[in-house]
Amino acid sequence: MADLPHIVMTGGLVALPELRFTPSGKAVINFRLAGKKRVRDAQGQWADGAPIYLNVTAWEALAEHCAETLIRPGQRVTVVGNLAQDHWEKDGVKQSKYVIEADTVSVDLRFSNYEEKRTDGTTGTRPPEGDPWASPKQMDEPPF
Repeated sequence: MADLPHIVMTGGLVALPELRFTPSGKAVINFRLAGKKRVRDAQGQWADGAPIYLNVTAWEALAEHCAETLIRPGQRVTVVGNLAQDHWEKDGVKQSKYVIEADTVSVDLRFSNYEEKRTDGTTGTRPPEGDPWASPKQMDEPPF
């Protein structure tokens, strides 16, 4: 949606994400990030400011990749997406919360090991069998 504010947030994963499926079979994952702004105190020293917590929602393939990659609370994660506000009513009281509808989710490689996998589950540098764009001969030749 073009009218929603774009947001980038880096923070720590609060708890393990929860992957679910809608009745129509679409994957959806929800998780929370906690971030802190660094501020200077009265003596000029850097200190952590108050934490901010934001809920994140991702859909379909991104949701399934998040379930495989986001593996421990505290893991540093960067989310890019749109900021939205959910509204509901509970016991006659109107409530709301802000949610990031994720377009991109990545882990901070300063704090995590990461092995990239193709969407078919294979790893390594060779293309899958039958890849029309690369053959083993092309992969062994220099690119120039």
